Amino acid sequence: MDVHGDLAERVKASGERVAERLELLRILRQLEGAEELAELVEKHDSAIEAAARRVRDVLP
Repeated sequence: MDVHGDLAERVKASGERVAERLELLRILRQLEGAEELAELVEKHDSAIEAAARRVRDVLP
């Protein structure tokens, strides 16, 4: 293989690795977002449960 062909193959392989890393980063960001959403849902569930307890305490 000539120098230019070898260089082209290296660039192509490097580009593929970069694309794979970017895809992994995108997936990690989605997972972090899902974790934040789960935390928000948990906080809201706790707040709803606390409000329900207060209402039950007030009702006869």
